[in-house]
Amino acid sequence: MKKWGWATFAAILCMVTVLTACGPKQGSGSNSSPNGGEQPVGILHGEVIRKTENNWLITAYIEKNGNKHIEAISYTVNEQTVLQTSAGKAQTADQIGVGSLVEAQSTSPILESYPSQTVASKIIVLEEDGNIPEGMIKRAAVVQAALEAPSPEGNMARAVKSAALDSASGRWSVELVDYPDMDKPFVVQVDARTGKMMEPAPAKP
Repeated sequence: MKKWGWATFAAILCMVTVLTACGPKQGSGSNSSPNGGEQPVGILHGEVIRKTENNWLITAYIEKNGNKHIEAISYTVNEQTVLQTSAGKAQTADQIGVGSLVEAQSTSPILESYPSQTVASKIIVLEEDGNIPEGMIKRAAVVQAALEAPSPEGNMARAVKSAALDSASGRWSVELVDYPDMDKPFVVQVDARTGKMMEPAPAKP
């Protein structure tokens, strides 16, 4: 009986191991939710870098634990894509320009390329800072102007690291990062009243 017991135990243990290996794995990159539905994935806080009729490149600069990365996803925008503001107001594609700060969601498979590719299920325009002095250009238009700065050869993606307004000097400073030159961020100065790129401000003595 003792030998039969050990043999039975070994067989059961083997079956459990096989069943566990065949079960679903967590953290595998799937966008399925535990309830069987689709869990949206995408860029939570990024900028529209480039637009064609139905293809939008959206990127986000990410720095965590000393590691730098540009998350870049090329979204197909079609008739099923929901376009809205963070307050829920419907938007048209023409109302969301290059430079807009957005959240982009997808419930479709993501093609693992760089940039990644998928179909957008929803794009939400995020609210900008409302403390922009009257007569000065808002962030989206400034970022759009800054993105016109020349890109180095071999550039695969560009992201906005920061954008700050100095209302006293009437200048926006937009810090951009190109991939793969992640360690070479550069600042573009934009006139806060005309939206045109400016020469860098002189260094303070």
